[in-house]
Amino acid sequence: MESFFTIDNILKIVGVFASIIALRKGVLDNSIGKRSQHKEEYELSKKFIAELFTDDQTENKKEPHPFIIEKGYQAISGERLSHKEIKALLHFPCPSRALKAFYRAGDFIELKKDESFEYIKKYQSKKSRKRYKIWYYCAYFFYAIIAIFPFVFTALFKIPVTTDLESIIKFLIFIGMFVFLAISQLWQSVKMEFADYIMEEQAKLESIPPAP
Repeated sequence: MESFFTIDNILKIVGVFASIIALRKGVLDNSIGKRSQHKEEYELSKKFIAELFTDDQTENKKEPHPFIIEKGYQAISGERLSHKEIKALLHFPCPSRALKAFYRAGDFIELKKDESFEYIKKYQSKKSRKRYKIWYYCAYFFYAIIAIFPFVFTALFKIPVTTDLESIIKFLIFIGMFVFLAISQLWQSVKMEFADYIMEEQAKLESIPPAP
């Protein structure tokens, strides 16, 4: 019986890991705008904005309660943000993209008391952010190499593959663990890219409007 761990199969496996890098740009470009715009979402968005921003000053209309703002945005996007974050991001040049980017930026940035965004303390310096990016990419390659090493090692030295179920399960757990670690490190670098996008868009604003 021909071993699964042939050079051709190894190359395919390596190609899978290499494709993760190529997908990085796709994650940045497509994960924000991938959601299709349905009529229901459009109607919800229109009502939501009408509740927040009105040009009719004669109605003496009160702004919705923070809970309503947060739940309104969650109904539209399925994502949870604070009412202050939502209000501030709606003033960005491309608010829909900014809202989704901020949600994906994770713990890399935060909203200050003056209603502007900033990197959290350990990412505030440019050198620090560069150092962390290098670390995330190096960690990704390290874990990815460990994950594919057993395949390469087995194929190169023509080591017979065991068919023992317990050994196979242990092998798959080992591979799965390092694949997970590799992808998690890559995702950290992607989240930092989202944070960079928010800060770049904020720099384009002439002023940061106050949030309630």
